[in-house]
Amino acid sequence: LLDSEDKSLESAVVKVINPHEQCDGSLELQASSSSLVVKEILQEAPELITQQLAYLLRGSILFKCMSLEADRITEQQEKVLSILEEKFPDLPPREEIISVLQETQFNPQG
Repeated sequence: LLDSEDKSLESAVVKVINPHEQCDGSLELQASSSSLVVKEILQEAPELITQQLAYLLRGSILFKCMSLEADRITEQQEKVLSILEEKFPDLPPREEIISVLQETQFNPQG
């Protein structure tokens, strides 16, 4: 399942989520891996999502959205983002996260 260098982690793998397998063949943009992971955790073990994890996953989803040419959020991504924002109202506004991501995206100092 995992490469040889990660073989020791294999016992911790519960499920492999592949965004390509989740695609229904429609023209809608492919969901980000992070949104699929959040969706799975919310269904199976919502108590595992802490504010810190929500911050990280939300940033990853927003980065995926802003890096797409269409610069849009899919219905599934919007649903996941809304759930995280409702569960953790202290998360910074989306615009703030996107602004920081845009500033650092092409900054070699990163």
